[in-house]
Amino acid sequence: MLVDDALGYELTPWREILTSEKKPIFGDFGPLANCFKIQHPQIIKKSDQFVHSEIIQPCLVALGSPIFATANSELLNAMQAYKQGRFADSLTSCGSSFESVLKTICTEFEWPFDPDKDTCSKLVGICRDNGLFPSFYGPIFESTGTIRNKLGDAHGRGPSPLYTVGKEHVEHMIKMTAAHIVLLVGLAKL
Repeated sequence: MLVDDALGYELTPWREILTSEKKPIFGDFGPLANCFKIQHPQIIKKSDQFVHSEIIQPCLVALGSPIFATANSELLNAMQAYKQGRFADSLTSCGSSFESVLKTICTEFEWPFDPDKDTCSKLVGICRDNGLFPSFYGPIFESTGTIRNKLGDAHGRGPSPLYTVGKEHVEHMIKMTAAHIVLLVGLAKL
């Protein structure tokens, strides 16, 4: 355990994530085998242990399925941007990850949607209307898109942004997005 000002830190375990990519077992010939991607350990504060073990880690496990490769990449980008202090980028990537999960669910269930035009709100409505979750969850899930649109950098913030993006906003967005993803993937049983 590393200690900084009496606050404990810990390394997360490394994991192998099965990907949809296939490579030959014996060089350039032979039977194909599934490939694995390694997720390296991360340093986390012990005070964040519960959030990590009960929200973030289950989300990363759920997104480890090859069908969620895009959403997984976007969430990992959000976490990396957060670590680098690129808070608006992190918020945008969180929102993108959430929308990718919604699009994947719609695709898996063959619920019609426009992948180029449908927004978070529209995708939430499609999932709600198809009975994935009770209607009162709609505004809760839509808030992910609202936060991204108001604080993220997806739509351009202009010369005088209305809001200042702080570390606290990003920490909330990452935790909220991860919790939403865990719930949706669980409800969809994917």
